[in-house]
Amino acid sequence: MAYIGSSSHVTWAGDRGTLSLGFGEPTAAPKCGAAELDVFLLATILSRLKQQPGNQKLVGLLRKAVESTLQALPSFVSQGCCEPQLKALEADVTAMPWPASQQTLRKQLIDAIRATQQQAKKDFKHC
Repeated sequence: MAYIGSSSHVTWAGDRGTLSLGFGEPTAAPKCGAAELDVFLLATILSRLKQQPGNQKLVGLLRKAVESTLQALPSFVSQGCCEPQLKALEADVTAMPWPASQQTLRKQLIDAIRATQQQAKKDFKHC
């Protein structure tokens, strides 16, 4: 764990994120490195779908990307993505521009991330 400090703000940075004490800007929530590609892919597809609403090829890609992410969630925990990182993942997914027609997929993914957060709380081997 590394110390990063100033007279009014103290931060410790480690392999599981950062801990910040004092005044100043809060640090960003720790990200799940194992989910970076999934987040990027979802964000890219949703961005393009926003530009091309109704594009069925993009809708199909979105469904496949969500299915892939759902299947990968357990492996995120085994790779060290614990509750704080999964909460950040949930926030990222929630903030994405999901079209009204795809809210069921969005809810399915967010519910699965929340369930994985609960499982991560009990995973004493990786978290």
